[in-house]
Amino acid sequence: MKQIFKNIKISAIYSFVPETIVYFDDEVIDADSARNRMIKKSMGYGGRRRTKHSTSTLDMHVYALNYLMSNNIITKEEIGGIIVTAFTPPYYAPQMGDLLKMKLELSNDIYTVDNWDGCCGYLSGLMEAAMLLNYIENDKKVLLLTGDSYNHLPENNQTMQVHMIKYGGDAWSVTVLEHGSEKDNMPMIIKSHGSRMMEKKGGSFSDFYGKDVVNPEILMDNPNQVFRFFQNTIPACINEMIEYSDVGKEQIAGYSVIQANSFAVNKYAEALDIPYEKMPSNLVERYGDASASINPIIIDELLEKLEDTENHKFMVVGYGSGLKYGAAILNMNRDIKHGIVVTDL
Repeated sequence: MKQIFKNIKISAIYSFVPETIVYFDDEVIDADSARNRMIKKSMGYGGRRRTKHSTSTLDMHVYALNYLMSNNIITKEEIGGIIVTAFTPPYYAPQMGDLLKMKLELSNDIYTVDNWDGCCGYLSGLMEAAMLLNYIENDKKVLLLTGDSYNHLPENNQTMQVHMIKYGGDAWSVTVLEHGSEKDNMPMIIKSHGSRMMEKKGGSFSDFYGKDVVNPEILMDNPNQVFRFFQNTIPACINEMIEYSDVGKEQIAGYSVIQANSFAVNKYAEALDIPYEKMPSNLVERYGDASASINPIIIDELLEKLEDTENHKFMVVGYGSGLKYGAAILNMNRDIKHGIVVTDL
């Protein structure tokens, strides 16, 4: 799908991370072996954030929305819609959006939808939020929430073989979208290969490290196939977005690219002749693979690097399970309210 959404702007982006950091060297059996040192260096692994065992994804979003409202970033009355994208909802039903309305005493008129998505969740959530904005009142805003809490180590096994770790990091975010001016356009491309590669059988409703969660024939035996697919697809998708949006590559101030590891992101930058500083790859070293929530964290860091208050264009790139992938171009500036909040969750 290709679409240019008009008169839509982002007014705030806030990311949240737990204060607890766990380190590759402490989690992996024989972390100091030559093989594991090579994996750590090439993949960019370092520390990752982890919530408490008692913290659910719903708790994370309640905290985030309370933070925004208590800091006058948004009011209850301004909320017209809530899009929640997550891979680890605490329940099948009711959905987190409905539970958030109950816990925060929000209006029954607010439209909510949960999008069970992984690393492409921020991108697909942006598209759904943009669609919703076309059909709600001009004074209403849509909140896009991302977040996952799925990376706890099994309590009876505090170290693991390196191949058992999905080097994820717990994080969550809120992006506020609202009606903008004629200059506020958001071109987007989202595609899906429809493949069963990267399939998870049980999702968040099973033991994440259990043998029944991951289909070994689909995921574990084909990591190189998945890697090659995205190494070919993502640079082509970025070039397609540049052509479709009629935005020159030199006009893009920064790229927020999903990163399960730094190696893949650096390869994209090299293939496209993009400076590393424009396409940062070191987030996994500090946050782990935070799935869809890494996109807003990168955007925050890119905003901090801007030296003026002029409008700049950022490209957001997402890809993941189901072999869904895509890109969007956002109009951004330093006046957008933003930040990374460290919590005790």
